[in-house]
Amino acid sequence: MSGQAGASALESALAAAGIAASVEARERLALIRPRGAAAARAIAVQRERVTTLATAHGFSHAALEIVSLPDRDAAAPSDAALPGD
Repeated sequence: MSGQAGASALESALAAAGIAASVEARERLALIRPRGAAAARAIAVQRERVTTLATAHGFSHAALEIVSLPDRDAAAPSDAALPGD
């Protein structure tokens, strides 16, 4: 079961595993968007479990969307120079 039904079921399975994330289906790709820094860390720690759940819900691939997380960004200031500075 992939598609939107699979995405909803995978989202519920991730929640049951303690991972707050939204899931978007793009054919057989599960695009996983963590809801906050704690969820992103949980996905990183439980990567094998996340991929197993995605496969069990009909997906052949899972991708973690990298999002800007305020607590991470505030803790790690960038030293990148901007053009024109």
